[in-house]
Amino acid sequence: MPIFQVRLQSGGEYQQIEAARAKEAAEKLYGRELSEVGSLHELRVLVHEMRWPRRPSPMLFYDRD
Repeated sequence: MPIFQVRLQSGGEYQQIEAARAKEAAEKLYGRELSEVGSLHELRVLVHEMRWPRRPSPMLFYDRD
């Protein structure tokens, strides 16, 4: 199963989380269901897949509630 580096948008350190998909890793850290689309003020979690070379931009997940 892949490992992802996950960080809450509000700050803090990246945490390594094992999950099948990036969205699942984001939801494990955030504790709620997240969306892959949204606006900047709904942004909650940033995710990088642990691989080399690292993608320059993180995958973004939003809280739509």
